[in-house]
Amino acid sequence: MSEKRTRSTLKDIAFRAGVTINTVSLAMRNSPLVAEPTRQRIQKIAEELHYIRDTSAGSLRSGKSYAVALIFGDAANLMFAVRIRLLTEQFRAAGYQVLVFNTDERPELELEAARTAAGRKVDGAIICPCQVDMCALDLLEEHCIPTVLLGRHFSDRAADSVVWDDFQGGLLAGNHLVQSGCRDILMLNAPSQISSAQERQAGFLRALSEHGCSAQIAHVGALGGGAAQAMADLWQPGRHFDGIFAFSDLIALETACFLMDKGVRIPEDVCLMGFDDIRKHIALPFSLTSVGTDMEEEARQTAQLLLDRMQNHAEGAPLERTLPVYLAKRTSTTR
Repeated sequence: MSEKRTRSTLKDIAFRAGVTINTVSLAMRNSPLVAEPTRQRIQKIAEELHYIRDTSAGSLRSGKSYAVALIFGDAANLMFAVRIRLLTEQFRAAGYQVLVFNTDERPELELEAARTAAGRKVDGAIICPCQVDMCALDLLEEHCIPTVLLGRHFSDRAADSVVWDDFQGGLLAGNHLVQSGCRDILMLNAPSQISSAQERQAGFLRALSEHGCSAQIAHVGALGGGAAQAMADLWQPGRHFDGIFAFSDLIALETACFLMDKGVRIPEDVCLMGFDDIRKHIALPFSLTSVGTDMEEEARQTAQLLLDRMQNHAEGAPLERTLPVYLAKRTSTTR
């Protein structure tokens, strides 16, 4: 049986490095008060000693956990995966760890995530709400946890939020499909209670109306797999839509798989486009036209808004920041 290792302390590192415990503490937090060569030497010794920082002790002293909760609906969606990575980079640079909660777009799991985050005494939270109710938001507010909504917002409740210009995105999508020659058009949208679904649909229909066109709207479950079922319900042999706008790239990719299994060619038979432009961040086997935004900027603004509330105790009216969108034209709509 191997001998149990004694946990290393800051005192052990200080003794080995020949410096004070305070200097070690500063070095382990990457403080600019410690010269770079000294900091690197201390951190190397800490690694050799298998030092693990006791965050609970620091939290008791400071009253902070240096942890942020990310509460998202579907961590398996590549869009959320990109957001988690970019936000983690932002908070890590600020000295925070992130706790990721997946809700499956279910309000009871969203509330459970908020309750767990409050129990862990997180310093702040970022949530993409399922928008069935506001119970999770209420709980975070009751526990005085600064919170930023990401990607969605409530029309009847003021809250810090960072969203895309979803109406403009819908306009871009509608104009593009009509200009590509589409007339028999389908929108595969997310559940109707979601603010981004409402706004993308409104912009999309506005664009089609301006061209004298209309579209059929079908709502798809927010989680993966819903697009195939929606397409199966709509499928009629010998007849298909010549243009499809999907609420997300995930829905668009699932739709592409369904169509290709049916022998429908993209874009020869149907122009297909999504929303998120995840291809900019993750290699995909399919060249998909999509609406996107600068996600690095989204992460920066979201993190900074929350950090201002957490660290600087910034007060004042809730802030809503709307990010501009662009159209990325690719071969899924180029005939």
